[in-house]
Amino acid sequence: MTAPNIPNVNVPEVDDEPQIGDGLPRIHWMNGDRKAGTAGYFWAEAKQFDDPPGEPWGAKTIAHDSGGTTEAYVTEKLRISVAAGRAQAIIDKRDAAGKHRTT
Repeated sequence: MTAPNIPNVNVPEVDDEPQIGDGLPRIHWMNGDRKAGTAGYFWAEAKQFDDPPGEPWGAKTIAHDSGGTTEAYVTEKLRISVAAGRAQAIIDKRDAAGKHRTT
């Protein structure tokens, strides 16, 4: 048995900072307060962006009910297009009694 001939390969180094999730920014919705007359808004954590997003986004510190705060970018109006798909494997057959079963 002979040893395989493996070429010299450069292996990239991994950053010391662990990546959280898939690295894509997430946009959330914050409901407004009808009694106070404030509108709801879309928001995303500022730390998710390398550079500030452009118009219509603006910087804001969001105060949470838990007492914490989040530095974020917010906008009241945003044009979005949701692209989603779902697939689910099924088994469609008849049991011994002849009854239709879907699993």
